[in-house]
Amino acid sequence: MTKEINPQLHNLINALDSKNHTFFLHVDKKSGAFNGDILKKSAKKSEVVFVPRINVTWGGFSIVQVELNLLKAAYEYGKFGHYHLLSGEDFPVKTNKQIDDFFEKNKDTNFLEISQRIPKQNQDRFKLRYEQFHFLQDKFIGQKHNIFKYIDFASCYLQRYVGINRTRKIKYSLEHSGLVLIRN
Repeated sequence: MTKEINPQLHNLINALDSKNHTFFLHVDKKSGAFNGDILKKSAKKSEVVFVPRINVTWGGFSIVQVELNLLKAAYEYGKFGHYHLLSGEDFPVKTNKQIDDFFEKNKDTNFLEISQRIPKQNQDRFKLRYEQFHFLQDKFIGQKHNIFKYIDFASCYLQRYVGINRTRKIKYSLEHSGLVLIRN
């Protein structure tokens, strides 16, 4: 049975539809069959390209794998000035012209968004998200309230204790705007 794609994704494509934009889409394999032609017709000016589908686990490496697959497909497709990772639930608050003008003026800057709540969180727990490896993510962590989440936390603290920090050589800064700016 073919499922209907979330109407919000149609709205997102319609809002960002422009001759300057190309959409590379991943639909979670767990979503079942869907009609990609209907989604492609949402774009009148942009091209829509689908990447191979995989099962995605919330909080797991599979999310990163999907992003890498999307970036690889876009890179192989052609030259782009910026890549924007959006979910089907995102929606622009600026016009296409405003968005394009902003990124044209900021050709040499990469922008990564960080939620305003993160700097206010427990900094120690926040750092566990990225400084250590999470070996159990895709197999067990996507489910709430299970013992493997606590085993994962214990593994991170053990890694920290023995000196593992996978971000030791990465420079980043938290700006007041909630953006992380990383310059090449």
